[in-house]
Amino acid sequence: MTHGRIWRVTAKGRKLVERPKLVGAKTEDLLEALKAPEEWTRRSARRVNAGARAEQVAPALAAWTAKLEAAAPKDEPTLLEALWTYQAFDIVEPKLLASLLNANEYRVRAAAARVAGAWAGRLNNPLELLAPRVADDEPQVRLEAVAGAGPGSNAHAAEVALTALDRPMDKWLDFALWQTARDLEPEWMTALKAGKFDYGGNPRRLLFALQAVGSQDVLGRWLQLVREGKAAPETERGVLTLIATLGGPKELAVVLDHVADSRAPAATRAALLTALAQATRQRGVRPEGDLKPASCRC
Repeated sequence: MTHGRIWRVTAKGRKLVERPKLVGAKTEDLLEALKAPEEWTRRSARRVNAGARAEQVAPALAAWTAKLEAAAPKDEPTLLEALWTYQAFDIVEPKLLASLLNANEYRVRAAAARVAGAWAGRLNNPLELLAPRVADDEPQVRLEAVAGAGPGSNAHAAEVALTALDRPMDKWLDFALWQTARDLEPEWMTALKAGKFDYGGNPRRLLFALQAVGSQDVLGRWLQLVREGKAAPETERGVLTLIATLGGPKELAVVLDHVADSRAPAATRAALLTALAQATRQRGVRPEGDLKPASCRC
């Protein structure tokens, strides 16, 4: 026989794990089942628990969780099971959540960040809890924290999420931040137009947010600052890159003038030239005016 299906893989010389009887079990036994090494057992125990009344399970769950928290060292994965059980009952537990957001195990921190996002509207300080995780050493934690900031419904949530750009990015983080910037556009765009959106003086953050929503609403004001020489030196390159990314032929002509300015740093001129080339290649937009070198004009 050369074709077929593998129905079950077993270890030689070892009995199969006996499936526990969870339906009809006592609440205390269901909670203890959350410590099982088998994921099926833990997930099934949560489901059976969730089928009971919250007021019946909540006191036992609180006592069981307190014992876990008092243990040394703390069993972080099992405490996460407790957090998920609270979530299944729609009971917010900010103290347990805050503890797990600072867990030693990064996968526990990532899972807790996801719960924080789900509870954002019912927590007193969701962004204070998530901000350190946006700067976490582990990219999976940063991703969950960025996504969790999306339900924040205010401009500060976007400011917190955009700080993820200060750490290494990957395609998954990039998408999560792009989605969060789009979700929060009404809040941060209003604050930006009022001059109240704080992007930490880092034009890369603002550029990312505006590219995510494809907005040209603020180009006119920045273009005027550049023309008048009032753009801060540390942000001028970012602003010009933004203009090249979103602007039309007139705006791109201003960027081209800066590329031709021999007084500008070589790195800045090269970056702006790349941005202009991308605008032509990706959007089909070219700077207005005569683009021939002076020596070729007649």
